[in-house]
Amino acid sequence: SSSCGFSLPSSHLFCNMNCVFSPQVGVNLLPDSTAGSILKTVGQLIDPAFIPNDCLLNFLVGSCYSLLYFILTSEKNNRGNVQKREFLWGACLTALARIPRLLRLMLQNLRVNGACRGELPVIAQILRLLLQQTQLRQHMVANAAMVQQVIQDITNFKTDDFQEQWLTDLHYYFRIYLAASFPVTY
Repeated sequence: SSSCGFSLPSSHLFCNMNCVFSPQVGVNLLPDSTAGSILKTVGQLIDPAFIPNDCLLNFLVGSCYSLLYFILTSEKNNRGNVQKREFLWGACLTALARIPRLLRLMLQNLRVNGACRGELPVIAQILRLLLQQTQLRQHMVANAAMVQQVIQDITNFKTDDFQEQWLTDLHYYFRIYLAASFPVTY
């Protein structure tokens, strides 16, 4: 995890290469594979009509964000990491697709203003990957205003005079996948 202090309100989860830390729910260390297994199991077994309580939802949101952050920042050349990243990505995707409220809360909790500059590309990558997923398309369209606001916040927060490729890519994917169903205002 970054030392910049990115936090999700009410859940403060951080991923540290091999574990998720969540003082809010009394979990000191939770191996990332266990967090992934929880997300995958919940995503597979939960009835889409079920509304998880706030504590469970915040734990799942924080776990999902932490695991996505880990996936995008872990060493990509290590063969063991490739399998782990694929499992964790599948677990997050399963839970986000199955529990629309989970995706909405994760998008609401992406606080760009509290992020350090090094985290902006990772937040942008997370959004880009979520935009590309067919399983999430309907939910992303339903949350297009929120996605657009996060992109606007990233664009406004970034202070460089030039636009980096990761931000160009994010704008491109937003236009491709969501702009047809939602007017672009940035």
